[in-house]
Parts: sequence; structure tokens; C-alpha cells
Amino acid sequence: MKKASLLLFLCFTYICQAQEQTENKFQITDKGRVIFTDTIQSSLSKTEIASQITDSFIQQIVSNKKIIINAQDTVQGLFSYQVLDYLELEKKALAIYAVICKYNLILQYKDNQCIALIRNMYYIDLENFRSKNYSPEKDNIPGEIVLVEKQYKTLFMKDASERITQKTQERVDEVFLSLKKALE
Repeated sequence: MKKASLLLFLCFTYICQAQEQTENKFQITDKGRVIFTDTIQSSLSKTEIASQITDSFIQQIVSNKKIIINAQDTVQGLFSYQVLDYLELEKKALAIYAVICKYNLILQYKDNQCIALIRNMYYIDLENFRSKNYSPEKDNIPGEIVLVEKQYKTLFMKDASERITQKTQERVDEVFLSLKKALE
């Protein structure tokens, strides 16, 4: 119960701290962190929203993703997931360039609406992720470096940060659209 309350507090703190809106669809908090948010209106009851999130929405977004449940509190209306998402950036005849996007997806619902928050975004080069020497401390690239500072570069792809930003925004849109469909 305390963990769910803390997650709820953190969720709304991040939303309230989001002050700078960029030309992209993400927001930057006053602490410099990238977040994506959306509020979905629904005519469903609190119980129906909870059911749709656990039964329909999670099943829709599972392809190309690994989802770990951090919290599912139907009393407080708070769900928290850690998501590992495969983003294919470029496909050539002999090679595919992709990254793993790791983030937290937090859903808070009440009063016929659901607030969705994506935060704590990190990118991992697919080869590093598959390596036996993978280390989160060394190989996780903060989302701010890729999305805001545009400092992620690779020898194998031109404009890597821009491509990752575009693919990330497309995927976030897909997640939010799936949630909207589930809560119609």
C-alpha cells in the first residue's frame, strides 16, 4: 500500500514538474528528465477500467515488448509496469539496427479518466543487450542524451538520435492509442 501511494505521488510530481514543452511530444521536467503523458477520458466505471487495463490493454501492447508488473493496485487505481521495448530503426540487406527502449509505464485512473505516464527512459544497443557482458550501469543510455541532447551516435547509422526519437514517439503514440481503444 505504501509503495502504491509513493508511486502515485511520484507520478503526479513528474506531471506537475513538467514545465518545458518541446516541439516533440515529450515534456522535460524542471529536473531535466523526459516524460510522456496523456489523459484518456472514458465512460467506463473504475472497475471496468481496471479490467480493461489488465485484460485488454496489456495484451495489445505486449508484441515486441517484455513487461514486468511493478504494482497493480485496483483500490487506489494505480498500475505500474517496467517495459523493455524493441525498436527497429533500420533494416538493410545484411543488417538490422535496433535498440531496446526501457521505460516505466504508470497508469492512474479515477473519475472516468486514466492518466498515462511514461518516464525513466533508457536506451540499450541491441548487441550490448544480448551480450553476456551487459551492464545496466555501463550500457543504459539515458533518454535525455538521445531525445534532448541528440548526442547518441553510432558508426553504422547516420542521425541515430533523430531516428530513435522518431521511432520512440511513434511507439509512445501506439501505446497511448492502444490505451484509448481499450478504454472506449
